[in-house]
Amino acid sequence: MVTCVSEPSMEIFDITGIALLSYSCYTLIVYGLVLTAVVLERKYSAVNAFYTLYATGCLADTLSLINAFLTYAALTGFLHNDWIDAPITQKLTVWMIAFNRLTAIIYPLQHSTIWNFCAIRICTIIQLAALFRFGSVAAFSLNHIRIPSPLGGTTTTLNMTAAAQQQVYLFTTTLRLVSGTVVVLCYVMMILIVAWRKVQSQAIYTHERNLYWIALVVCTVEILSIIEQFATTQFKLSSMAMNCIYLVAIFIYDSIPPYLLIIFSSNIRTRLISMITFRGSTAPFIDMRRRSQGKGIRVQIYRKNRE
Repeated sequence: MVTCVSEPSMEIFDITGIALLSYSCYTLIVYGLVLTAVVLERKYSAVNAFYTLYATGCLADTLSLINAFLTYAALTGFLHNDWIDAPITQKLTVWMIAFNRLTAIIYPLQHSTIWNFCAIRICTIIQLAALFRFGSVAAFSLNHIRIPSPLGGTTTTLNMTAAAQQQVYLFTTTLRLVSGTVVVLCYVMMILIVAWRKVQSQAIYTHERNLYWIALVVCTVEILSIIEQFATTQFKLSSMAMNCIYLVAIFIYDSIPPYLLIIFSSNIRTRLISMITFRGSTAPFIDMRRRSQGKGIRVQIYRKNRE
């Protein structure tokens, strides 16, 4: 066990708080633009399951991002915070995470042509593990006691014994490590399959190459998350320092999805450019042209049958 002698100063918390506030505000704007583009793209795309699932996840990630900043402000007294009721945002976030996890189970079950048998089972196990992890933490953390914070404002402490805290921590840590390891293995398999597969079409090759990079980024984030989980257990830090490290990790984890979609999805990039530059999208016109062509074909078939 490594002991950390020095305590973080208030200046470090303030600098970190300003950086998190700026980053979260910018990311929320990006989330809003990407979510709008996803909703518009969903109307003209045949892959509605992906856009529906992504839009549902956006809501939970956005709320989790806001809650992470509010919790950071409540713990450190950033901006002289004494008015934010962190448990309310925590309850709302837990419910949204539960809803997001359940939809991640329901949607694959409805689209068996996209997900195979093994993928559905692995996805279900991972999402249920996350549900138990967040639920077990919420069951104890929401039973709080308000105490004055040494940095101003108020903070909360868990209303349970040290032995119970240790059991809950061991349970949630095990679930997080196992689920993170499974996610890493799944993405490693995806990377290997994409790398070994021989694709004839250039369009399919580009699409799978984008999936390759997305899988690589997510795999890297999961590995860093496991390393962060292991490192925080090896250093004897103050509870406030550990909470802040955990919240910063949440900031990074929750803010990745919109940037990945912007980088690797040409449809979303085109949609965002048309939104920002106030140019009309060509999707409705393409859709109307396809409808008119289909209508003309149906009229020709009808006339031929009449003759």
